Amino acid sequence: MTRSPSWLLQLPTELIVAICQALDLPGVVAFSQICRTLNTIINQTPAIQYKLELELYGMVDDKRSKLPIVQRLELLRRNNEVWQEWTISSDIKQSGGRLPTYDFQKGILAIGKSTIDPSFTSAIEFHQLKSKALDSPAIVWSCPDLGLQVKDFTTDPDQDLIVLLEIPVPSTTSTAELTPGRGTYRLHFRRMTATEGILASHPRATAPILSAEVGLQDGFILDPVLNDNTLFIRGNLFAFVHTSQRISSSTGITEVRIWDWPAGKLIHEYSIENESAFTFLDDSSYLLIGHCNINWRTTRWHAEIHTSDQEVSESRAHRFNEIVVLALPDLVRPCEVYGMNIRSDPNDSDTLASNPDNPFLLSNSLPFKPSSNRIIALNFLATPSLAEGHGTRFTVFILTSKLLQLSAGRPRGSESTPIPWDDWGPESTRWTHGLFQNSVVCNMHGLRYLTVPSTHRPRISIMDFNVYSIKKDVASPRASPHDPWEGKLSRVATRLITEPTYLSFPHLFSKPLVSYLPYKETTIPFLPMQVNSGLMMDDQRVVIFDVSRISAMPIAEVLADILFRGLLSTKRA
Repeated sequence: MTRSPSWLLQLPTELIVAICQALDLPGVVAFSQICRTLNTIINQTPAIQYKLELELYGMVDDKRSKLPIVQRLELLRRNNEVWQEWTISSDIKQSGGRLPTYDFQKGILAIGKSTIDPSFTSAIEFHQLKSKALDSPAIVWSCPDLGLQVKDFTTDPDQDLIVLLEIPVPSTTSTAELTPGRGTYRLHFRRMTATEGILASHPRATAPILSAEVGLQDGFILDPVLNDNTLFIRGNLFAFVHTSQRISSSTGITEVRIWDWPAGKLIHEYSIENESAFTFLDDSSYLLIGHCNINWRTTRWHAEIHTSDQEVSESRAHRFNEIVVLALPDLVRPCEVYGMNIRSDPNDSDTLASNPDNPFLLSNSLPFKPSSNRIIALNFLATPSLAEGHGTRFTVFILTSKLLQLSAGRPRGSESTPIPWDDWGPESTRWTHGLFQNSVVCNMHGLRYLTVPSTHRPRISIMDFNVYSIKKDVASPRASPHDPWEGKLSRVATRLITEPTYLSFPHLFSKPLVSYLPYKETTIPFLPMQVNSGLMMDDQRVVIFDVSRISAMPIAEVLADILFRGLLSTKRA
């Protein structure tokens, strides 16, 4: 016998709202089906609707926002709707210079410039792009002279932070003697905001300059192709990942260092005898995917999840010393795997507190952000031998929630047996090959990934791995991942990819690669792009990085006419 819900209706409305806010999306849906009165309360309460729609769109509330719930809900709905129609809104032209170093985070595009030597960045121009959702204008400022020879940089507008990687100098034991194979990088922590064209040291950085001694190929400082550096900011954590390749020994080594950057304290060091790619998973774990080389041939490869049993805290060490190993698909023979990188954006910390002195804090940001469940994209090329030509490009998508679930349910310890690929991989990943090779790295945000599909007409494609985007879409056709797009369509089109992908590369893998992770794909017409161009995105916009002219020069000194095109939605603008 089913009990009457009358006892529930006797509760104060505030308590019913509190119950709903403690439930997840399926729980609230079930709760709303108990009776018509409860359904009305849920549908007419902005706080409940805001919570439901945050989960529906793969977002969480940014608790630093001071906007009332009604306004947050309105912005959430507007932001979701405006990702439907597109137009080119503005151009940022860079002409006659080297292909720049750049970063795009939270609506701010930072473009490095070479004013002296084309092999490094000596100036930076910042563009805060306009937001139609928030009705904020575009702002431009610059630092015409960094006073450094900068090899790379990364930004975090929420903290008014830019980290500059100074070109390394060989380590010395005296003024005349070099330390073989080692070099020292200096990391500069500065504010993004410029005062009279100067980027000052960041006020939260106890030590505004940190140093890292790393391996340099054969003791020499070479171009970025042979010495790869990766910079990551996640709240109070900063990671510097350096991979050096040594031609004389045909091997590589990856060194990971993580600091509590406000305290200037090195809290984690890890070195692995292979070439590996890195990304944070959350505030207490990171992912490292690598392969072992013998004469440039990969004999085995795997993924490592490094976790800590402590939350991030200024008063405790944060070591990341627990390791869970995940096996990757077996190679049929030693192969050459290269060009490997992994990415998950944005790297927002769940524990980052508000900084009232930051002029960027939420000034051009929406009052919500992607949830901790984000998509990770692993990109790499593989070939039996480079002598046989270029390799096959693969992109593998994995949800952070699945990796953290595997980590939480596995015995800890660096000697733990790897989890077999068949036990975790097929159901948790989606494999693709031949996707457009983006020249930029900021081409994903939350559960969305931005690329160019194989069509007869120029289009960009957004792959959305939010499960609710798939469940609530009943109009879009369901398609096989192997079906081509209708290239003649000159309109926005969507389709659902729920069938498995089967990729057979018997010269690389011992058996076909099967993957099931579903996604929704939207393609949008846009202007043609050159081969060395790329794409960037954040929560409100897409930016096309269009290289319109490339000179015949070495890769480290490429000259180009460059056009950053802001591609914004116009619906309900």
